[in-house]
Amino acid sequence: MKNRYPNTIKLTNSFEEDSKRRDLTFNALGLNKDGVIIDYHNGIEDLNNKIIKTVGDAKERFIEDGLRVIRCLRFSSKMGFTIEPSTKSAIIELKYLVSNLSSERIRDELYKAATSGNSLANFIEHLDDVGLLVDILPEMKALQKSPHFYLHHPEGAKVIDVTKNEPYKSKKDLSDFDITNPEHQDISKYKILEGNAYEHTLAALRASKSTDPVELICCLLHDIGKAITHKEENGKHSYNGHEFDGLKLVDDIAVRLKLPNKDKEAIKFAMEHHMKAHKIKELNKNKLLAIRQNPNWPYLKSTIYSDEASRGTPLFNEKEFQDKMEYIESVFKKFGETEAFEKKMSELITGKIIMELIPGIQGKDIGIIKEKIRQWIVDNDFQVTPEEVKQKILNIKP
Repeated sequence: MKNRYPNTIKLTNSFEEDSKRRDLTFNALGLNKDGVIIDYHNGIEDLNNKIIKTVGDAKERFIEDGLRVIRCLRFSSKMGFTIEPSTKSAIIELKYLVSNLSSERIRDELYKAATSGNSLANFIEHLDDVGLLVDILPEMKALQKSPHFYLHHPEGAKVIDVTKNEPYKSKKDLSDFDITNPEHQDISKYKILEGNAYEHTLAALRASKSTDPVELICCLLHDIGKAITHKEENGKHSYNGHEFDGLKLVDDIAVRLKLPNKDKEAIKFAMEHHMKAHKIKELNKNKLLAIRQNPNWPYLKSTIYSDEASRGTPLFNEKEFQDKMEYIESVFKKFGETEAFEKKMSELITGKIIMELIPGIQGKDIGIIKEKIRQWIVDNDFQVTPEEVKQKILNIKP
């Protein structure tokens, strides 16, 4: 494959010559039989100085293997190291080499970067900085044009001190908006620049406690539907249905990066249900139980935490979050796993029971009645008799 594997392999008996083929200086270190470190490329110095630097000419190393472009960004993201200027310049100049890589290799680098929320957030920022994000995850890049109201999402919002009238090059040069500081909302002193869904996502990743790559990718993609659902009315932003419209985008990403099907389903489940976190205690127990019984619940729980924690105090309260999770667990413990729950439910309500009570009823109406009865049974903690169920069926006859 072009820019992925060399056309020929030349064997050598010299470690010094072999080390020249390595990608980064600290990856070119060796160890002799006496346990002494061999360092022909100042790798130890770069490690101590926290520098990412290629062995020899950066352009040559990247042309040899285009994957090295992304690997440099990943190492920097995970280790917190700075990419040496000439190495970074070569990355930007030769970023097109990534287009020659297989989807699987790009996907693997994404997963390898997702060992912590901070690492993945750094990786996304690095991809954007060198111009690769729009090629690899254009859905994330699009979120930069999806603004958030600063009182609902202070993360990413900045303030300009209008009394000083100082010039600035980018938002990064400005102070963060502090929702707890009344002065920041005084228009005679400050102008507020809103944050966006991209900045919110990075904040959510950094707030995450997870080290699971799939959980972190669920967080990364949970709001990508906002890029196609934005509406503004009276200065307020809305993204109604973004958790549903984003599902098709996940399908597109899954095809493009060849995500495992189980991972795709976990991402879609977390996306589709993450907005329910705002009203967990208002959901009927049947719906809540179905969410908790789903094997992808851990991914949703992690996404909910990150999404809420990203807004910081006082908008996020750790105890309130834990109370919601404990409420879900109390419902789950009461009714149990899916198999036991369905066995118990089938003893009280089935489509056959409904058809025997209401001759000639249509399939769609059977489903509607069955769902209502199931909700009623769960709301009553299964403390109902078969006769009471039959009477309830007749009372809600369509």
